[in-house]
Amino acid sequence: MRIVREKIEAKLSELPYTLPPGLYDELALDFLKNCNEMPDAHTTPRTPREIVTGEKFNFLTDLIAPFSAPIMVDRTKNQNPSNSIGICLGDDSRTKGGVKTMFPQDAQPVIRRALCGMDFTKEWIDYMNDWANLSSLVVDYLYSKKQCNIRKMV
Repeated sequence: MRIVREKIEAKLSELPYTLPPGLYDELALDFLKNCNEMPDAHTTPRTPREIVTGEKFNFLTDLIAPFSAPIMVDRTKNQNPSNSIGICLGDDSRTKGGVKTMFPQDAQPVIRRALCGMDFTKEWIDYMNDWANLSSLVVDYLYSKKQCNIRKMV
C-alpha cells in the first residue's frame, strides 16, 4: 500500500496542474494496471498479468499515452465530427489500443483509439485547475451536507 501511495504522490507532484479529486480513483487504477503489465526483477521476462492470464503484453498497442496527458481525439461519426480535446486516464485493458478519455463535456470516461498527444498549454492547465477547484467546492459542499444530515440523525 505504501508503494501505491508513493507512486500516486509522485504523479500528482509532477503534474503542472491540480488533478480534480474525482480522478484520483482513475489514477490509482492506472497505476495498479501498469504495475501488473510491467515485468520486474521477479517476473522477467514475463509480466505478472501474463503469468496469471496467459495474455502477452504488446508494448506497441498497450502503452499509448500517459495518465493525465492532454490528447486530441477523432470523434466517431455518431458524435461531433470535429476533433475534441480530452484528458487521458490511462490505457483500457479490455480494448487493444484503447485509451480511457475524459472529455470536458462528458460525465464518464469513454474509450477512444484514434488520438494524438498535445502539449500542456496554459489554457489547458487553467481549465484543469478550475475543474479541480470546482470539484473541491462540490466535495466540500456535499461533505458539509452529509455532516448536517448526520447531526440531524443523532
